[in-house]
Amino acid sequence: MSEAELISLVNAKTLEDRLIEMVRARGVAFKPSAALDEGLRKLKLTRLLATLTEPGTLEVTVNVPGADVLVDGEKRGAAGPDGRALVSDVAPGEHSLDVRAESYVEASQKFLLKPGETRRLEVTLRAAVSLTPGPLGSRISVQAGTPADAALAGLEFARSGGQRIEMLKKLVADFGENPLALLGYGMLQETYLEEQQYDESLAAGEEVLKRDPKSFTTRVRQAHAYLGKGEAENALKAADQARTLLDAAATAVPPMGADAEAWQREKQQALEAAQNEWNGLSYSAYVGLSQVADPGEKRALLEHYLHIFPQSAYRPGALVVLAVAAQQQGDAEAMRRYADEGLAANPDSPILLMLVSDVLSERGQELARARQLAAHLLELVKSSPGKVRPEGLSDEQWAQVSQLWEGTAHSVLGQVLMYEETAQGVAGMNKTRQAVEEFKAASPLLKSNPYSYARNLYRLGYAYAKLGLRPQAREALTEVMSLDTPYRQVAGPLLEKVK
Repeated sequence: MSEAELISLVNAKTLEDRLIEMVRARGVAFKPSAALDEGLRKLKLTRLLATLTEPGTLEVTVNVPGADVLVDGEKRGAAGPDGRALVSDVAPGEHSLDVRAESYVEASQKFLLKPGETRRLEVTLRAAVSLTPGPLGSRISVQAGTPADAALAGLEFARSGGQRIEMLKKLVADFGENPLALLGYGMLQETYLEEQQYDESLAAGEEVLKRDPKSFTTRVRQAHAYLGKGEAENALKAADQARTLLDAAATAVPPMGADAEAWQREKQQALEAAQNEWNGLSYSAYVGLSQVADPGEKRALLEHYLHIFPQSAYRPGALVVLAVAAQQQGDAEAMRRYADEGLAANPDSPILLMLVSDVLSERGQELARARQLAAHLLELVKSSPGKVRPEGLSDEQWAQVSQLWEGTAHSVLGQVLMYEETAQGVAGMNKTRQAVEEFKAASPLLKSNPYSYARNLYRLGYAYAKLGLRPQAREALTEVMSLDTPYRQVAGPLLEKVK
């Protein structure tokens, strides 16, 4: 009721009891002026005047014990242990209520208090920083306009990684056990990783895991940090822990009481984001482990890698590296096993085509397959170079690599023909003559690789000797003897026989 309405009702000679009843029912939106006060007294409406100024009581229930309660900007009390605050002697009329608590967003509202009324209000404060458990780690939300929000906003002005680190160290110290400290440690872990301060990144990651052991992102970053330090085994251990979290999340069901549809949407989004992180770790681990120098250690690490990343896009590449490592160890059976698995995944792998066809032709085994693989390698190099050219090679490097592949393929085809030769007399040795042409085609292509070049020359010299072409055999075998390769040991006795 406005003051004008009240004056109109008084002038209409409305009974005082009726006026009091109306004031109590509707409340008043004004404080009696001096003129109204004087007029009501002259009319002997003192009970009405008393009603207009009769104070009321405000009872506030808040979800945070100890929260401060302010009426019209003035602190009038604090919520007790039960969350209740009683504010008495509040003048009737319109007021503002503010409720404040540390680490919570302030809540404000308007209310109307009728004369003599006890008004009950419930207030729910939102945490300035909230933590919500998720399928792959906790989600942290920061409310705008809070000190926590201001602390995070300040990080945008960091001019360097070092300055950002110092600001984050202050943040985690200032917020202690607040969930914002968890967010701060995660950001510290990431920043230290970017700055290649791997030990510090690992330490920050451990702080995150103390508070949030299901954090998939933290486990992935720990693996990256270990890779940066060159600690391959620890990197794979961290990656395996991340994989366990990923597998568990994929089959997780909504918690009791959760909105199943909303939870499934959140889970799907988390899994999609995690898959991108997982793919990045898969690549980094593949590159890092492939650079291990010792072939035996490399094999053990990459075998573990394939167990952890069974669906990795880099699996074919890892199998290539494994096959080469096994070859370096002289383990032909393991090389064949890795290479066959690799060719099943990528039939166009030039290195595996070369390795398998070379081993088969050298041993005289599966000659038809050796021919097919070598022919396919030649076709790829000549007809589809863009399909097999490794990324990052200069034109000069690519020329050298492609020549080695092409030369090896020709040498393999020649060796297959030598094994297939069945004629007893020189006149009938057509396969050997064909082999000579393959060996001759291979020689200039293999000169950049002394071992392969010497082996091909030995094969050529042997074929010439078999055909009775002794001058040509002497020339080829003599050149083998001039090269510092293991083939000098077999070329020497044959050269003596030819002489």
